[in-house]
Order: sequence, then C-alpha cells, then structure tokens
Amino acid sequence: MGLLDRIRGYRKEASQRLVDYTGDLTVPPTYMSPLVTGEVWNCDSKLHQLEVATKDAVANYICVKVAENVFDDWFIFVDEEGEETMQDVQKEFVRMKAKKWFTQALIAERTHGHSLLYTGPNVYREDYEQGYQIANLDVFSPIYFDVPPTWCDEDGRPEFVKIYPNPVFKNKFEKEPYDNFIHWITRPKGREYAGLSAMYSTWVDLTYIRLSKHSQSWLDAKHGLGLFLWYVNRLTDETEASLEDMLEEVSVSRAGIIDSTLVDKVEFVGPSDSAGGRINQSIDMLLGLVAAGSGVPKDILTGISAGAITGAEINNKALYATLNQIQKSVEPFIRELVLRMGYDQDYEIDWNTRFATDEVEQANIRLLNASAAEIEMRVEQGIGPNDMAIHIKSAEQLDQTHNQTGQQG
Repeated sequence: MGLLDRIRGYRKEASQRLVDYTGDLTVPPTYMSPLVTGEVWNCDSKLHQLEVATKDAVANYICVKVAENVFDDWFIFVDEEGEETMQDVQKEFVRMKAKKWFTQALIAERTHGHSLLYTGPNVYREDYEQGYQIANLDVFSPIYFDVPPTWCDEDGRPEFVKIYPNPVFKNKFEKEPYDNFIHWITRPKGREYAGLSAMYSTWVDLTYIRLSKHSQSWLDAKHGLGLFLWYVNRLTDETEASLEDMLEEVSVSRAGIIDSTLVDKVEFVGPSDSAGGRINQSIDMLLGLVAAGSGVPKDILTGISAGAITGAEINNKALYATLNQIQKSVEPFIRELVLRMGYDQDYEIDWNTRFATDEVEQANIRLLNASAAEIEMRVEQGIGPNDMAIHIKSAEQLDQTHNQTGQQG
C-alpha cells in the first residue's frame, strides 16, 4: 500500500472510530464535562462555585493556590521596636493547627465570598486566667451553614447559625451561637450578609476559556491530530519512494507528498494550523483578562515563567503585591482570634514572603523604614519639617561615611 493510500486509510479509520463512539460525525464526543454543558454556569450558585474552583485549573489557582500561598510562609508578631513577640500565641496556633484552618477559611472565602471560622469556647482547660479561650478551630463554607432570617435579631444581625454536618441531609443540623464564629468576608456583596467570590469578575472569561478548550478537543477528536504535507517540486516516483522509506524509518504515519511548483517546505495541517490558531489567540486574550481580574500574572496562571530573569522577577513582584493585599485583608480576622484567646492588640503582624527582594533593596527598605520612624518620632516631639535634617543614604554612602578614605581595613 502506498503512502497516500495509508494516509487516506488512517483518516477513514479515525472518522469511523468517531462514528462508532458518538453515532454521528457532526456531534462532539459522548462525554462532556458539566463545566462545558452549562450545568455549572451560575456565578451566584455555591455548588457551581465549588465545582468550578475544584475542576477548572485557572479558577483553582485563583481560589486554592493563592490562598495556600498567602499562609505558606506564615507571619510573626512584632512589637513597636520591630522585635518578635507573643511566641506563646504562636505555640497555641501550632496546637490548634491554625495554619491549616486559616488556609481553609481563605479558600472557602475566595471560592464563595465568605466563610465562618469556628472558635468555640474551651470549657476543658483552666490554665488561663482571663479571656475567651479557644478549644479548637474549624471552618464552615456557605455550603455547610445557613443563617435563617428568624435566627437574626430585630436589626437583622445573626444570633445563631445553622450548621449542616452533611449538607445532603438538610434536616440534620446544629444550632450554634454566631458569636462562636469569626466571619471571614473581604468582598461584601453590597450590604448583604454574603460576599463575592474571587472568581466573580473573571467568571465569564473562565467559561469562555473552557468552551474554547472544549472546541479544540472536539476538533482533534473529529479530525484526528492532523498530518504533515511535503510540497516537492517536480515529484517523481523515486522522490516519493525515498520519502516513503524515510517516513517509515521515523514512524510517521500521517504524512502526504504533493507535487508543487512552490519552494520545498514542510508544514503541519490540522486544528493547530487552522481553527486552533484562532482558538489559541482567543484563549491568550481571555487569560489576560483573567489575570487583570484576579491580580495574578498570566504567566503564573499558566505555569510558564518568563524567559528573562527580570521578567520572572516582575511576575513574582506582581504576584506578591496581590498576596500582600490579601494578607492585609485577613489581618482583622487573625487579630480577632488573638483577642478571643485573651491577648491584647498591642502588636503588628509581619508577614514572611518567598518573593523577597534582593539584599541591597532590602537594606534600602530598612533605611526608609528607619527614616520614617525618625520623622514620626520628631513630629510627636513637636519638631516641624523645617527643623528636620533627615537624609536617606544608600548602603554604599553609609559605608563611605564611616570610612571616608574608601580603603579596606
């Protein structure tokens, strides 16, 4: 059998397999994900939000991976001098597995718009003298809790929460005081009790990306993966025989040889060369919109780092800016937990980060912070701006100040 005959046979076999699989050449494959069929397209449905956040790769990064990154490197408590303090609180955090529960609370908050961190009182320990002591933490997403209007006070504030151990059985629930929870919500939905999902502004674009990906897959399934075409000037039997032998040696079964007056060339004809090219451009544009809506750089969303180191640094700093904003937004919930543990609020939260700048930049940041602290102190002492002579120096300038000759000792 000749090469072209083998190609025609392969295409016929591919078409026949599709007919056997679906019953019709014009329909997509039998299996279609609910993410594509429209069964999970309601951006306000808690179940749809959960389905997309767990099954859509980009949405999973926005809701889950970002939340994990926020707490991966943890934080310390510092006093007004910048020294670490409240190590006993950190020990309690370890005992309660706070990192795990903070992460789960943030994942649920980013997926659904709000979540509840359970901080029930500890009735079993007596080694604390004051404060609202915590037994163990737990997290409930909106799928696992509800606040009936009849369980709110006359001003509409929740007094009790209905907890579902298993949401499948809505008749099985527990009634818990609302004061036993810390309500995590950073994007309020107007003045409602609920919040907006982190996917809300990117929901439509994420849907279009899934549809584009599905159409590409459907095209591949219907037409196969394409074929190579050799355009050869003055095709002869000897040329065709030689190319056929070569293709057999390299195990290329989907190829064609065409007599042409064009310059010799090889090209690939298939979805990626026709409709696929437009699909890729469309997906790239949509990923840019998702990046704008989520604050996560496009290259990070796709798992591709920029070729240049400077490009990767820009991506990391852009991601850190987003993470830093999220960290600041959850600080009130951490402070509320510390308060319920019986500690005061005389501290600052200092976040660790893997996206730290280089040593020179860190040194300059420390100098800026020191200068800002000095200005603040002078203002408190009543010294006006005209009385100040504060100069911010680089690390190199400081070294020259202490060693004006510049000689190494």
